[in-house]
Amino acid sequence: MATSRKKDSSKAKSPATYFDREPPQSIESERAVLGAIFLDPETFPKVLEIFNYNTENIFYYGPHQTIFEAMYEIYHTTQNKPDLQAVAGNLETKKLLSNVGGISYLTELSSAVATAANISYYANIVIENALKRKLIEICSETINKTYEGQTPFKELADEAESNLFTVAMQRRTNPIYKLKDFIETFVENLEERIKNGEVLTGIPTGFQTLDEKLCGLQPSEMIVLAARPSVGKTAFALNIARNVAKTGEGGVLIFSLEMSKELLLQRLICMEGKIDGQIMRKAFAGKKIIADIVETSGRICDLPIFIDDTPSINVIELRSKARKHLYSNPEVKLIILDYLQLMSVHRRSESRQVEIAEISRQIKGLARELKVPILTLCQLSREAEKESAEPKLSHLRESGAIEQDADVVLMLYQDRKKEKEEPQIKDPLNVHLKIAKQRNGPTGIIDLSFHRRHQLFLEIGHFIEDEPSSSTISDEEEEDVFYRK
Repeated sequence: MATSRKKDSSKAKSPATYFDREPPQSIESERAVLGAIFLDPETFPKVLEIFNYNTENIFYYGPHQTIFEAMYEIYHTTQNKPDLQAVAGNLETKKLLSNVGGISYLTELSSAVATAANISYYANIVIENALKRKLIEICSETINKTYEGQTPFKELADEAESNLFTVAMQRRTNPIYKLKDFIETFVENLEERIKNGEVLTGIPTGFQTLDEKLCGLQPSEMIVLAARPSVGKTAFALNIARNVAKTGEGGVLIFSLEMSKELLLQRLICMEGKIDGQIMRKAFAGKKIIADIVETSGRICDLPIFIDDTPSINVIELRSKARKHLYSNPEVKLIILDYLQLMSVHRRSESRQVEIAEISRQIKGLARELKVPILTLCQLSREAEKESAEPKLSHLRESGAIEQDADVVLMLYQDRKKEKEEPQIKDPLNVHLKIAKQRNGPTGIIDLSFHRRHQLFLEIGHFIEDEPSSSTISDEEEEDVFYRK
């Protein structure tokens, strides 16, 4: 009687189990690299650069990996040249010399090549094979988890994409530039902006004073907008999104974890048509209101604003979606995330603080990768209401990493004293926008009025700078040259 055999899937299978083939490798290229380093130890930094400073599992043949690790230890910790004698001594000290074939094999390697001139060629072969093996390992792990059937598809796909991207980034190297390599291009771009009357280097927000102080939202920067609940941070971010989209500066991609796309649309209609949000939500709105809504909807329907309202999106999924969207929609020049503390991570950490730090780091990395500013909304802690009328950087909720990663931190708040004195039904409300941190410019406070019925923010008053600038420039000079205060 035939019996069914149940496969044991408790252990991850090796690539050979799945594909029954020898993993990519070239022992001869590995020998050539190690031999060339022995011939000319000065080539070791060049090899490290080609390997993108990865040292783990680069060499397929075990003894070769052990020898390379000894070379790296000598170079990294003692700053000595990883020549044959130094490597032999290092391995002998750790009682590993016999494991790699003894001094005779090291000598054999030094004779494997006649010159070190071709070391780059062989090193590229070695790293290519190492990354291909890593690729096979990732795919094998994904296949194994898929057959086990315990992991949801979405989680499998997100994890696989993240792992594949990590491997791909290991082969991407950024060159080291000398000043003269890029200074000419920098000056040419500067002159072109001056010629065209472009004072701002970043994306204009539509708020004149804010743009003057930030020079717009800078590409590759993480800009944090923090506030306590119900102060208007989502509305302020939408004001910026609308301004950017309407002026033709570029498209805006919004990740909204807190509000649905319909609610965001409703707010956009309110601010564009100056329609009372309360009336708009009522089912018995009059014909004129309905006509205004229809007319306003027609005006904004073609704005390049894209919305993803996936709740509790994890940081891996967000990065994946952002990359894909900007690839197919290169007109997008700004990403808005509302808001950071609602995001999840792929794997649970020991604390929420660690998770928030990881999310913050990933957002910062994404801004650098995509070369667009990411306006990241954050909650302030309750301490911001207790301690003083003016919020501080220490009030950023759940992690100090947000403060560290952010290039700019903006804080939206209302005076506690005025908040108690003035009824909440007052419209508009006077609020403050504090530039609490800016790596390359002044900090201070901008006064705003928040018209809650229409979800509109307007600037009022003047900029109050925290500290006077150490240098000044005349009005005439400011008109003629690009200047960042």
